[in-house]
Amino acid sequence: MATLDDLQILLDNYFITDPTPNKSQGNFNFDNTVNVKDFLIWRTEFINMGGSLEGVNISLPNLPEPSSVVLLAIGLVALMRHHRPGRVVA
Repeated sequence: MATLDDLQILLDNYFITDPTPNKSQGNFNFDNTVNVKDFLIWRTEFINMGGSLEGVNISLPNLPEPSSVVLLAIGLVALMRHHRPGRVVA
């Protein structure tokens, strides 16, 4: 039986992996982390029971956009190349 209280537990524990979360912490598929897969399980059960997500605030933690990650990687590579040990700077 999925309830809005279960959703809040899932959101409170989103992305926890250590210690290994159990079902009462929102790990509904027992894959050792609370993530979107658990949310989809909760949502399916909640809607199948006649629940509605209308008016429900579902705000998951912000994740960086893929383009931000690429820019960060490029910057780190450039930094590593610039500060190589043993490099003589003229």
